[in-house]
Amino acid sequence: MCASKVAEGQQRGWMIPIGGAEEKEGSTQILSRFVQLAGGGDADIVIMAAAVADYRLAATQSQKIKRGDAGLTLELEPTPDILAELGREPVREGRRRVLVGFAAETEQLAENARGKLARKRADMIVANDVTQEGAGFDADTNIVTIFQRDGVELPLPKLTKFEVANRILDQALKIQGR
Repeated sequence: MCASKVAEGQQRGWMIPIGGAEEKEGSTQILSRFVQLAGGGDADIVIMAAAVADYRLAATQSQKIKRGDAGLTLELEPTPDILAELGREPVREGRRRVLVGFAAETEQLAENARGKLARKRADMIVANDVTQEGAGFDADTNIVTIFQRDGVELPLPKLTKFEVANRILDQALKIQGR
Protein backbone atom coordinates (compact mmCIF):
# COMPACT_ATOMS: atom_id res chain seq x y z
CA MET A 1 0.00 0.00 0.00
CA CYS A 2 1.29 3.42 -0.87
CA ALA A 3 -0.40 6.40 0.75
CA SER A 4 0.13 10.06 -0.01
CA LYS A 5 -1.27 13.50 0.77
CA VAL A 6 -2.20 12.91 4.39
CA ALA A 7 -3.70 16.18 5.61
CA GLU A 8 -6.63 17.19 7.79
CA GLY A 9 -7.55 13.59 8.44
CA GLN A 10 -7.75 12.77 4.74
CA GLN A 11 -5.64 9.95 3.38
CA ARG A 12 -5.41 8.98 -0.24
CA GLY A 13 -4.08 5.48 -0.74
CA TRP A 14 -3.50 3.07 -3.58
CA MET A 15 -2.95 -0.62 -3.78
CA ILE A 16 -0.08 -1.48 -6.07
CA PRO A 17 -0.81 -4.51 -8.26
CA ILE A 18 2.52 -6.15 -8.96
CA GLY A 19 2.99 -9.45 -10.75
CA GLY A 20 1.45 -11.46 -13.51
CA ALA A 21 2.94 -13.24 -16.49
CA GLU A 22 1.77 -10.50 -18.85
CA GLU A 23 4.08 -7.93 -17.26
CA LYS A 24 6.68 -6.56 -19.66
CA GLU A 25 8.49 -4.66 -16.91
CA GLY A 26 9.83 -6.00 -13.66
CA SER A 27 8.11 -5.32 -10.35
CA THR A 28 10.75 -2.79 -9.31
CA GLN A 29 10.23 -0.74 -12.47
CA ILE A 30 6.47 -0.77 -11.91
CA LEU A 31 6.88 0.32 -8.29
CA SER A 32 9.34 3.05 -9.26
CA ARG A 33 6.93 4.47 -11.84
CA PHE A 34 4.05 4.22 -9.38
CA VAL A 35 5.92 6.11 -6.65
CA GLN A 36 6.62 8.91 -9.16
CA LEU A 37 3.00 9.04 -10.32
CA ALA A 38 1.65 8.89 -6.77
CA GLY A 39 3.68 11.93 -5.78
CA GLY A 40 6.21 10.19 -3.54
CA GLY A 41 8.40 13.27 -3.83
CA ASP A 42 5.62 15.43 -2.40
CA ALA A 43 4.81 13.19 0.56
CA ASP A 44 5.55 14.35 4.09
CA ILE A 45 6.96 10.99 5.16
CA VAL A 46 8.08 8.24 2.79
CA ILE A 47 8.82 4.82 4.26
CA MET A 48 10.41 2.43 1.80
CA ALA A 49 10.12 -0.83 3.72
CA ALA A 50 12.10 -3.06 1.34
CA ALA A 51 13.36 -3.34 -2.19
CA VAL A 52 11.28 -5.56 -4.43
CA ALA A 53 14.54 -6.92 -5.80
CA ASP A 54 18.07 -5.58 -6.04
CA TYR A 55 18.82 -7.33 -9.36
CA ARG A 56 17.00 -8.60 -12.44
CA LEU A 57 18.01 -10.66 -15.46
CA ALA A 58 20.04 -8.59 -17.91
CA ALA A 59 18.37 -10.37 -20.84
CA THR A 60 15.23 -12.44 -21.07
CA GLN A 61 14.41 -15.19 -23.52
CA SER A 62 11.19 -15.48 -25.49
CA GLN A 63 11.45 -19.26 -25.48
CA LYS A 64 12.24 -21.87 -22.86
CA ILE A 65 15.94 -22.40 -22.31
CA LYS A 66 16.51 -26.07 -23.08
CA ARG A 67 18.50 -28.23 -20.73
CA GLY A 68 22.03 -28.95 -21.85
CA ASP A 69 25.06 -30.78 -20.51
CA ALA A 70 26.95 -27.61 -19.58
CA GLY A 71 26.23 -25.28 -16.70
CA LEU A 72 24.32 -22.06 -17.23
CA THR A 73 25.38 -18.60 -16.14
CA LEU A 74 22.80 -15.86 -15.84
CA GLU A 75 23.84 -12.22 -16.05
CA LEU A 76 22.13 -9.87 -13.60
CA GLU A 77 21.84 -6.10 -13.62
CA PRO A 78 20.78 -3.72 -10.86
CA THR A 79 17.14 -2.68 -10.65
CA PRO A 80 16.16 0.96 -10.13
CA ASP A 81 16.97 2.17 -6.60
CA ILE A 82 13.71 3.86 -5.65
CA LEU A 83 14.96 5.06 -2.26
CA ALA A 84 18.03 6.70 -3.85
CA GLU A 85 15.85 8.22 -6.60
CA LEU A 86 13.65 9.83 -3.96
CA GLY A 87 16.72 10.99 -2.05
CA ARG A 88 17.97 12.84 -5.13
CA GLU A 89 14.62 14.54 -5.81
CA PRO A 90 14.40 18.16 -4.72
CA VAL A 91 11.81 18.91 -2.06
CA ARG A 92 9.57 21.89 -2.66
CA GLU A 93 10.53 25.04 -0.79
CA GLY A 94 8.98 25.25 2.64
CA ARG A 95 8.40 21.50 2.88
CA ARG A 96 10.15 18.98 5.10
CA ARG A 97 9.99 15.44 3.72
CA VAL A 98 11.30 12.60 5.86
CA LEU A 99 12.74 9.69 3.89
CA VAL A 100 13.04 6.34 5.70
CA GLY A 101 14.78 3.24 4.37
CA PHE A 102 15.64 -0.18 5.74
CA ALA A 103 18.75 -2.34 5.85
CA ALA A 104 18.60 -6.08 6.50
CA GLU A 105 22.19 -6.95 7.35
CA THR A 106 24.18 -10.08 8.19
CA GLU A 107 27.44 -8.30 9.12
CA GLN A 108 28.78 -4.85 9.99
CA LEU A 109 25.31 -3.51 10.76
CA ALA A 110 26.30 0.00 11.89
CA GLU A 111 28.87 0.58 9.15
CA ASN A 112 26.54 -0.65 6.40
CA ALA A 113 23.55 1.32 7.75
CA ARG A 114 25.54 4.56 8.00
CA GLY A 115 26.83 4.05 4.46
CA LYS A 116 23.33 3.44 3.14
CA LEU A 117 22.05 6.51 4.98
CA ALA A 118 24.59 8.70 3.16
CA ARG A 119 24.32 7.03 -0.27
CA LYS A 120 20.54 7.15 -0.35
CA ARG A 121 20.33 10.65 1.17
CA ALA A 122 17.76 9.32 3.61
CA ASP A 123 16.81 10.83 6.94
CA MET A 124 16.60 7.46 8.68
CA ILE A 125 17.75 3.92 8.05
CA VAL A 126 16.17 1.20 10.15
CA ALA A 127 18.71 -1.61 10.34
CA ASN A 128 18.48 -5.11 11.69
CA ASP A 129 20.84 -8.05 11.87
CA VAL A 130 18.72 -10.77 10.30
CA THR A 131 20.94 -13.47 11.81
CA GLN A 132 19.80 -12.56 15.36
CA GLU A 133 17.23 -14.75 17.08
CA GLY A 134 13.88 -12.91 17.09
CA ALA A 135 14.83 -10.54 14.26
CA GLY A 136 14.31 -10.54 10.54
CA PHE A 137 11.79 -12.06 8.23
CA ASP A 138 10.68 -15.29 9.90
CA ALA A 139 9.74 -13.81 13.26
CA ASP A 140 6.84 -11.82 14.73
CA THR A 141 9.39 -9.65 16.51
CA ASN A 142 12.35 -7.58 15.42
CA ILE A 143 15.46 -6.01 16.91
CA VAL A 144 16.44 -2.84 15.09
CA THR A 145 18.63 0.21 15.39
CA ILE A 146 17.41 3.47 13.90
CA PHE A 147 20.23 5.49 12.33
CA GLN A 148 19.43 9.13 11.65
CA ARG A 149 21.10 11.66 9.37
CA ASP A 150 21.78 13.93 12.37
CA GLY A 151 23.96 11.20 13.93
CA VAL A 152 21.39 9.87 16.41
CA GLU A 153 21.50 6.08 16.74
CA LEU A 154 18.56 4.54 18.57
CA PRO A 155 18.92 0.81 19.36
CA LEU A 156 15.58 -0.79 20.18
CA PRO A 157 15.08 -3.95 22.22
CA LYS A 158 13.20 -6.95 20.85
CA LEU A 159 9.71 -5.66 20.09
CA THR A 160 6.74 -6.83 18.07
CA LYS A 161 6.85 -5.62 14.50
CA PHE A 162 3.82 -3.43 15.25
CA GLU A 163 5.72 -1.78 18.12
CA VAL A 164 8.77 -1.29 15.89
CA ALA A 165 6.56 0.36 13.24
CA ASN A 166 5.18 2.77 15.83
CA ARG A 167 8.68 3.69 17.05
CA ILE A 168 9.75 4.34 13.45
CA LEU A 169 6.75 6.62 12.92
CA ASP A 170 7.46 8.41 16.21
CA GLN A 171 11.04 9.13 15.10
CA ALA A 172 9.94 10.27 11.64
CA LEU A 173 7.45 12.68 13.19
CA LYS A 174 10.16 14.03 15.53
CA ILE A 175 12.46 14.66 12.58
CA GLN A 176 9.66 16.42 10.76
CA GLY A 177 9.04 18.60 13.79
CA ARG A 178 5.56 17.41 14.65
